[in-house]
Amino acid sequence: ELLCRAGMITEAKDIAENMPFEPSSHVWESILCASLDHGDTRLAETVAERMLECEPKSPFPYLVLIKLYEMTWRWEKSVRLRYAINKHKLKCAQGSSKIGLKSSVYRFEADQLQIHGGYDTCETLELLSWD
Repeated sequence: ELLCRAGMITEAKDIAENMPFEPSSHVWESILCASLDHGDTRLAETVAERMLECEPKSPFPYLVLIKLYEMTWRWEKSVRLRYAINKHKLKCAQGSSKIGLKSSVYRFEADQLQIHGGYDTCETLELLSWD
């Protein structure tokens, strides 16, 4: 992880591959996250494969690659991986956000703003963004 934080991702991968024992999925996870942060698609794909060897039921490598593909406008690959997640019936934790407005707290999951007040909520969220 220390090498990854220093931006030495390839070196971290080389050390992981040459360890006298099989690295855990946590080692591969650190390298995978670093390759996402640095936009290194080839390395991310290689590390994702290694991570799936350790934990074949983990959706994490798929989700990281999906994010990387979407960041680099590779929509077709992103869709294929989403299909693979569904095909293999991998469980993904649903991300959510909470926002307090007046005396109410609203919880939003992906793409569900319209359920909780529609355009009023969207307008309020726009006011809160300080772009």
